[in-house]
Amino acid sequence: MAARSLKKVNTPVPPFIEFKPDEPIKVIDLPGFLDAENRFLLYRPAHGEIPADLASYFDELSKTTFGIAENETRYRYPDEYYAYAASDVRRSEYEYAHDWNESCYETSGLNADDAADHLLKRGFDFRHADGRTMLITKHFCRQAEHAANGWPKSRIPEAALPNLTKLEQNLAKQSRDFRARKLRK
Repeated sequence: MAARSLKKVNTPVPPFIEFKPDEPIKVIDLPGFLDAENRFLLYRPAHGEIPADLASYFDELSKTTFGIAENETRYRYPDEYYAYAASDVRRSEYEYAHDWNESCYETSGLNADDAADHLLKRGFDFRHADGRTMLITKHFCRQAEHAANGWPKSRIPEAALPNLTKLEQNLAKQSRDFRARKLRK
């Protein structure tokens, strides 16, 4: 992702669509997330950094599910930023742009439990069936928030779309019931 233009730094937080399904999307039931949770348990990082193969698996899963990877939600400083002295005004402008980007994501400063609670209100359930927060919540919460806001390059997971086979079965049952009532009369 290219560095954001400084012209956009003073703009307010981008507007978001109100994504609120009738039932929250159970993230653990989406394809690949149970496997990701299990892999995270097996290859749990000892000092905060996850292994590169696990990180690439998370990125691929995130792109296929939410349309965006975690590193694409983060502000990337341009190369000239590192050439400026710490007291240079231009450097502080880039730092302000970074802070603005972080302020767009409400889950960025939250722990996993609070992020899961926040995303539950937005339509994504990052909990197991027994109520425990998924261990991988912090690795996917920014992407889920990005998708829930309807920002560019994001998408709502397929599970949120109407289940057409279930709808078709329901309509067929209603049709059979209607015909049975008509024949009885």
